Amino acid sequence: MFFSVDLPPTSPSADLRTRLEGLTQRYQKQLYQTSTRLFDSVQAASDYIQKASHRDKRVLLLITDGKDTTSLATLKQLLVNCRRSETTIYAIGFDARRGKKTLDEITAAGGGSAFYPNQPEDLPGIALRIV
Repeated sequence: MFFSVDLPPTSPSADLRTRLEGLTQRYQKQLYQTSTRLFDSVQAASDYIQKASHRDKRVLLLITDGKDTTSLATLKQLLVNCRRSETTIYAIGFDARRGKKTLDEITAAGGGSAFYPNQPEDLPGIALRIV
């Protein structure tokens, strides 16, 4: 899911090729946009996981800079919803100087953690900490 394009996430029943083509198109569209809807996207993804998943453990992984410019939801509203949710939220923050506090708050409210890699070689270690 890209934070600056249409919600909600792709249906799990869509075939893989269609899903990949859609992601490619959304990524290309996203490259030229400067607005992000992080709060709306986290809320929509969390709601979707709650409804669609039949597993005991539900996890949402955000890969973001932590900035939000156009969400309808406020950070305060999102934090309340994250605390009520049964979805654990983790984040990998890239270039998150201004968004670090926000990511720390979201992941803490979601019972997870935020990670800030300094280099790509840090990612395998972060993945092991999440799983």
